[in-house]
Amino acid sequence: MQPDIPAGANPSPFDVPFIVTKDGIRFYEEIEIDGIKLKTFRLNEAKTGLVSVESPAYTLSGVDDLATFITSDPNSLWDFVPSNFSAALGQQYQTIVQSVKSLYAADEVALSIKFNAIRRAFVLAVTYTSGTSTTEGLLDLNINAINKDMLTVAYKGTGDAKGIQFYNEVAELDDFLSAVSSAFALSTTAKINPGVIKFTKTTNQQVYFSIKPR
Repeated sequence: MQPDIPAGANPSPFDVPFIVTKDGIRFYEEIEIDGIKLKTFRLNEAKTGLVSVESPAYTLSGVDDLATFITSDPNSLWDFVPSNFSAALGQQYQTIVQSVKSLYAADEVALSIKFNAIRRAFVLAVTYTSGTSTTEGLLDLNINAINKDMLTVAYKGTGDAKGIQFYNEVAELDDFLSAVSSAFALSTTAKINPGVIKFTKTTNQQVYFSIKPR
């Protein structure tokens, strides 16, 4: 979070522990910005920022644009949240998991989205564990912010060797990639601290999936 400071104020760096209240936060000690003492902040109605109780001109703001939030961080790693999928996508996801377990004697299976510096692209990562070993395959994605809280996802048709093997062998993986290759509107419960982010297809609101940071 970054403080939104009124024009003309002279802020100083601060690092003050706080406690979470039922409707915001409260610092253990007052912070002072340009002579204004601040201690208690409440979540605004839009859930985009924490507004100072002492001086409402001061706000601790969260994420403004979810699309940029996702695409601008090269270190981000996002896990899918299958419990918050539309029905068809949820069934495809479960089929993928069961197929990986059956084909490769996998114990645990996970699908995630991350930026891969070596491939210079976002990737869909399919990862499974078997005993003490972990195997991962990568499939390249184009993910681009196109508007505020909107982005496009597209499978590029490429990947590393293991990823292509998965694409050819794992049931429903190709259909899942086709289904998530589209334009999506993004939403979250509170932008002040995005947790689960929901992707809703712009051309069909009955198609959606969710991701969360690992």
